[in-house]
Amino acid sequence: MERNRDLIPALYPLLLTLLVSLALGWMIYRVTQNNTSQRRPPGPRRRWLVGNLFDFPTLYPWKTFNDWKTLYGTNIDTFAYAHLILHGSPGDVVYLEMLGKPMLILNSMDAINDLLDKRGDIYSCRPTLTMGGELVGLDQVTSS
Repeated sequence: MERNRDLIPALYPLLLTLLVSLALGWMIYRVTQNNTSQRRPPGPRRRWLVGNLFDFPTLYPWKTFNDWKTLYGTNIDTFAYAHLILHGSPGDVVYLEMLGKPMLILNSMDAINDLLDKRGDIYSCRPTLTMGGELVGLDQVTSS
């Protein structure tokens, strides 16, 4: 019995360290969450760590994407964002984040043409292969 009474006060610094660490982690999460969620297209609410992993449809995804277009296209902020960025209708772009990786779902041909055709050089991230492309001459093989 005497041993247990000596052990409990010895755990106080450990419990205090754990509590402070949890509070600090929560504050860091809240600060980064507010900074990273600015000016993104609308989409389903993200969960901590997994994002929208469990919201992503496995069967008939086009039906879910169409439902999301109507669901997230009714917000007035969505309309302002879509008008400024895409000059299209609201819900054309839906934002998802799965395990920290962002994903855009484009729901109309106007959004697809605007983002992938007109602004494709901004959003494409294919690496430049200097050895395989420029030095060997394979950059001439796949000309547009």
